Amino acid sequence: MNTHGCGYDFPLIAIAEQAGTTVTADTKVTYTVSDETVTVERKDAITEELKGTFDLTIDGVTHQNIDVHGIDTNILETVRKDGEYTKANKQGSCYHRQWQLERSKAGYFGEYSIDSTNVVGKGTLTTKTVYPGENYRGGLTLTPIYGDWIQRAKLTPMVSVKVNGILANCESASVDCSFTYDPAKTPTVSAASLTGTRNSQISIPGTGFGTDTSAVTVALGGIPQTVTAVTDTSITVTLGDGVSKAYGADAVVVNVAGAGNAKVDAGFTVTYTGSVASLTPSTGSIGGGTVITITGEGFDKDSAGVTFTSDAGEIIEASHTQIKVSVPPGSAGAATVALTGGAGYVAPDASSLTFSWADTGGPTVTAISPNKGSVRGGTDVQVTGTALDSVAAIWIGNSECEKDITQTSTATAYFCTTRGSPQGEQHLVLVTNTGEKVKTTTPYTYTLEVNAIMPADGSVVGGTRVTIIGAGFGTDMDKIYVEMGDMDCDIQTVADEKVVCDTKPLLPAHQLWTEHIQEATCVGLSLTDLEKTAQNTHNMYRRMHESTPDLCYSQEVAKTAKSWAKYLIDNK
Repeated sequence: MNTHGCGYDFPLIAIAEQAGTTVTADTKVTYTVSDETVTVERKDAITEELKGTFDLTIDGVTHQNIDVHGIDTNILETVRKDGEYTKANKQGSCYHRQWQLERSKAGYFGEYSIDSTNVVGKGTLTTKTVYPGENYRGGLTLTPIYGDWIQRAKLTPMVSVKVNGILANCESASVDCSFTYDPAKTPTVSAASLTGTRNSQISIPGTGFGTDTSAVTVALGGIPQTVTAVTDTSITVTLGDGVSKAYGADAVVVNVAGAGNAKVDAGFTVTYTGSVASLTPSTGSIGGGTVITITGEGFDKDSAGVTFTSDAGEIIEASHTQIKVSVPPGSAGAATVALTGGAGYVAPDASSLTFSWADTGGPTVTAISPNKGSVRGGTDVQVTGTALDSVAAIWIGNSECEKDITQTSTATAYFCTTRGSPQGEQHLVLVTNTGEKVKTTTPYTYTLEVNAIMPADGSVVGGTRVTIIGAGFGTDMDKIYVEMGDMDCDIQTVADEKVVCDTKPLLPAHQLWTEHIQEATCVGLSLTDLEKTAQNTHNMYRRMHESTPDLCYSQEVAKTAKSWAKYLIDNK
């Protein structure tokens, strides 16, 4: 039972105008009235109200003078530490008080203690700090406990297996999750300078190779080789594919199963010697496009190149033993053939290879008319030359020129329509009926340029007819678009070198120019004529495009606008 206003020390109930005959301290009184006995007895006394303040120490930090009846927010502010405590609850009554603090951070709360020296109350005063369960100490429960909580640290490198960021458990009697990099178990390759060709054998010296042939692999520059015999100190390798070059220690990989890669001495090299065997066919058109096949060994598959005298052919496909290449155009006669490759490539002697250009009567090009057109395509052209009746298609750069079936092509004339292509000069390529590609030196230029605009100014209310002179515009009105700043210009006529359009209004027709160059009314600011010009012109454009009050420049903005204003005056 709680009393009103935390009252206590109430007197015993008394009988009016009667004196007790038996008094026992403040707990019992007996009255005798007309031979009747009345006893008043206090069974339990009201506990004295708690008063004063206490000190709370959390993990070595003491918060002093906390009122025993303080409101929750005062307690929270008193013990707040780096935002850890987010809630404080007060429970109990005048005679018994309890607080509960909640933390936002996980982990051990630290040690708590209370000093109640300055707390006043009748009878025995006791204080107690209660944690939310001694086994929690922060309230973090894990079910189950994952591997990253129980894996033990070791001096050797640890093996970690994770799936979706969760570390696997690795704590059994047979597995300790460690791995040792052991020099004693590392195979080694000793210094040596070896040379070989395809299908020849080399012997790699070293230690720790074992005796199991199937357990050892060797690669040169990432290209697997064939291991034919193994002893603990030697590996016999039959060379297969390779590039004609010297493979240094960093390009040689020897792996022994169960042990790993061998440490290769910096003085170890394998020189792979390439060679050429044949070139077919040995003759082709002076127009180029003949596809020849070169066979041999040690070709650089990824960076193969073939030159004919001074011009490079187009590689069709390449392997370490064969190259197919399209011959470039050339003058009648023999060509000097040479092979090229990437970094470190040692080209084999190709002096035995012969190729000759001959006038075989194949197609040739002498001209294309017109020799330029729009990047969007659609230009009708005529290609003149010889043997053009043997041509199945003509390409200009990477775009095929669509054959014009409305006109009859002959041995000396081929009619087609260009397709879209990027700007720039492109060369014609003829594709014969037999599939041979004949490259030519005849150029065709895709253009798109503006050379002149007449007139270069006009009315703000539109209606100015503007002629734009240039090249590559085409003739299709639906595929050309002209803007004057942010305003469209209505296309009237289009020719490949001329576009005519009418400007649209910048201002409504009923408004006058003078109406839009009026001075802004800005009080209290003295501007130079040049600064006023900038301010007034700025406001003119604001009125054109938006319904907003005039802008008044600050002194600082006015200064920065001078150069722009001068530009407007000089170019008005």
